[in-house]
This record gives sequence, structure tokens and C-alpha cells, in this order.
Amino acid sequence: MTIDHERARGSLFLGASTALPLERAVIVIDTLNVSSSLGWDVTLGQGRVAAEAVAAANDTYRIGAEFSGLTPSLGTRAVLDPGDVLPDTVETVRLDATLAFTDTWDRSAIEVARPQITAIDLDDLSARWGDVTFRAAGQLTVDAAGVPEGRITVKTVEWRRLLDMAIGTGLLADTFRPALEGALELMASLEGPSNTLDAPLTFEKGFISFGPIPLGPAPRIVIR
Repeated sequence: MTIDHERARGSLFLGASTALPLERAVIVIDTLNVSSSLGWDVTLGQGRVAAEAVAAANDTYRIGAEFSGLTPSLGTRAVLDPGDVLPDTVETVRLDATLAFTDTWDRSAIEVARPQITAIDLDDLSARWGDVTFRAAGQLTVDAAGVPEGRITVKTVEWRRLLDMAIGTGLLADTFRPALEGALELMASLEGPSNTLDAPLTFEKGFISFGPIPLGPAPRIVIR
């Protein structure tokens, strides 16, 4: 993988103690290009990522990110948008979340062990690509094994195109399309416009479901 950029800048603020606890950090990258030996590449107009310790809790941090002008390669676009109906560029991707950890992020996180996530308060995870929009918000707890529990509410416009993307990238097998599309159409019809889907993503007892549709084992959330 090859990564290059036009400009990058950042700042890091640490607490005044020998443990060097993280207080806040910011990084901004302009015109980032990523190329893979597997044949795909992507260009990012600008990316901003920030983290700040929550004053009332030493082991909790607010994380924010915004990416604009995300342009996939022609090959990647052919998979994500086989009908070539979407713009060349994904306008925005945003993240605003508060994460609680087992410990403070300080020098011991490098020298001893990484703190692990215990809770996620997702205020906003959203993206816009032409007329396709996606937004998710909710709360999860994470146990010692990295198993998440909780609910994330997902709202998407033009959900059929997102289904095409999931199948095109291999996240879902094409054999599941008829049954899954029928179930999603029923869910959409109960909520409002047929192109809009508003349903919970539920994490329970090690499994994940979208509305009434079981999706399989939930992913483990572990920081290596």
C-alpha cells in the first residue's frame, strides 16, 4: 500500500505528569492518496480527526472526524455504483462519539497494554453520496471479551443502493438478496417513503440484527 499527501499538520497536548496522559489531539490532512497493490485507490480532499479527554472522567474521550471529497477509483466505483448514477465524489463522512475505556490513554498504553473500549455513545455517524444518505446514532456497552451490547438506530435514504454496495463488496452474498430485499421493503413501507429505511441495529447476546432480520455474530471490539 502506498500513501502520500499534499499537506499534514497536527497538535498533541499531554498532561503535566510522568504518565503523560492524553488531553487532546488533532490531525488535519489535505489531498490524501492511498493506492493498494490489490488494484484499488482512493483520494481524500481533506480529513480532520480530533480526540479530547472528558474532564469529568479520566478514562473517557470524545472523538470527532470529518472527511470530505472522498473519491474512489474507477474500479472501486464499478463495484459500489455499477449503474454509474452517483457523483464521482462522496461529499462527506462524519463521526461524533464519546468512548469510555478501561484505563487512561497515557504512556502505559504504549509500554504496557492498550486500554479497551467499555462503552460507546454514538452521537452521529453519517455520510452523503449524491442522493444516498446514511446516519446512525445510539449507545453500546462492550464487555471484557469485546462483545458489544446495545442498540444503534440507522436511517438511510436510497437504501437499495446501499444494499447493492454491500453485495458488490462481498459483505453480503448475492443469494441473500431476494429475501433480504423483500424484508427491507416491508420495513421501509411501515416507516414512510419506500426509499427511506429507519430501523434499529441491535447487538444482543453476541449477535447482531437489523430490525427483525438476524445478521449473524456481532463483531468483537478489541484494540490490539
